[in-house]
Amino acid sequence: GPTAMPAIEALATAFKDRAALARGIEKLHAAGQLHNAADLAAARKQFHPFSTAVVALLEPMRKNASAPAIEVFECPMVDKVVPGAPKKGRWLQAAGTELRNPYMGVEMSGCGVKIEP
Repeated sequence: GPTAMPAIEALATAFKDRAALARGIEKLHAAGQLHNAADLAAARKQFHPFSTAVVALLEPMRKNASAPAIEVFECPMVDKVVPGAPKKGRWLQAAGTELRNPYMGVEMSGCGVKIEP
């Protein structure tokens, strides 16, 4: 939302000299305008590239013992609720929390597969 954008901008500035991280943060920033969505369908459409960028940026850090404990999950049916999206979509959750699919809503909040590191 609006409070996340300054944090993403600060990350972009902090890591501008590290090309791989800078590209990931740029993608995150470009996709992070969820608070501007007109409705739930639009928010889900905007969430997909945002979540893809977040996973790409943070997934490599899962093996680092000092990193926060996160888990990656994958929904096999994103294309059913997000027109034009790929069939699958990934998202992050804090480790040890109950699976909550952000794409499918309450009807299928438990739909997803944990992706092992």
